[in-house]
Amino acid sequence: MSSCELDLIKGITWLALLKVHHIMRHDPLLSGQISWLLLLALFGLIAAWRWKWPRQPWTPEQQGLLLWGIWFLTLLLFFSFALFDHPYYMVTFAPAICALVGIGCVTMYRAYRDQAGWRSWLLPIALFVTALVQGVILGTYPAWKPVLTPLIVVVSLLITLLLVVARLAPRWPGRALTGPCVTAGLLILLLAPTIWAAIPLWSGTDTINPVAGPQRPAGALALLAHAFIPESIHAQPELEHYLLDQQGQARYLVATINASTAAPFILDTGKSALALGGYDSFDQILSVRQVAAMVQQGQLRFFLLPTLAQFQLPNVSPRELKAIKGILQPASLHGASIIQPAISLWVAAHCSVVPRNVAEPGIPGPATTVDLGEGFTLPTQLFDCTSGHS
Repeated sequence: MSSCELDLIKGITWLALLKVHHIMRHDPLLSGQISWLLLLALFGLIAAWRWKWPRQPWTPEQQGLLLWGIWFLTLLLFFSFALFDHPYYMVTFAPAICALVGIGCVTMYRAYRDQAGWRSWLLPIALFVTALVQGVILGTYPAWKPVLTPLIVVVSLLITLLLVVARLAPRWPGRALTGPCVTAGLLILLLAPTIWAAIPLWSGTDTINPVAGPQRPAGALALLAHAFIPESIHAQPELEHYLLDQQGQARYLVATINASTAAPFILDTGKSALALGGYDSFDQILSVRQVAAMVQQGQLRFFLLPTLAQFQLPNVSPRELKAIKGILQPASLHGASIIQPAISLWVAAHCSVVPRNVAEPGIPGPATTVDLGEGFTLPTQLFDCTSGHS
């Protein structure tokens, strides 16, 4: 192996180690999402890659390795420099890691069995280093650390020692056990990620912020995200009946703040509903002039818009809630929320609030808001813009 190749291997390895360190330091709980087999996949890539560029035509094996290698290194670089590490996006790592673990483990075992120089040492090193990383990850989960960490680290250490002894002593009788031992080593490294993948299936999943492993304590930002994009929402039948009765010739049954709020109206009634803020409420899809024109042309009459007047978040202190409201409704917007402020101000100035006893007769609650069903925590008002016609 040339010095250039060695330098490249060192660079990639250090990049992966820095990524694991970055995850552990930035958000230790995030490491349980994708880092379990990250180094094992990297060792697999190093073992399988042939450092001389192959000649055309490439074999299917070479094509596959090129695909998964570029996929893996691209995401490794991206998430190493990205300013966010959302658990949901980490799933893009999974296909490349799985492929390289499978390809690499077979290649490393063959190199170990055939005593192929420096490559023959990659297998025991990869197994033990991966076990140590998993032990560090489990350290952030007190309920699982005493059970899984000793099992994974001790078993991996014993298997590594056996592989090293068998590599140094070719005539050692225990060499015949290396195949079953490698299989056991791989299975023990799959134990923790398998449990982490099974826990959400057992305890229920969070469709807004899906994560593997034990449920994480919900912070203010997570609760806020669920308020804007509820995990499940079912419009009240009374509200749907009212909107259907009053729709007339309007093109849209109602305009809502985001797609999650619009979805039940579309599914339940088969009518069109307009999501003013796209998926997360903050996309600027329409201007105030366009909204006003749609109202004046009779295409749109009703708006469902959130209000912060009665906004509450569970498990959030009054001081934190006040700070959140200050962010969502800064003084610079003169009373408007950052959620579609221009459109909200126009609707409030040109349309009237529909009382709950009119839109949802028989449903208890504040007179100026409507009930959008279980799972929706952001207080919402129904506006009627019939007076906006000219």
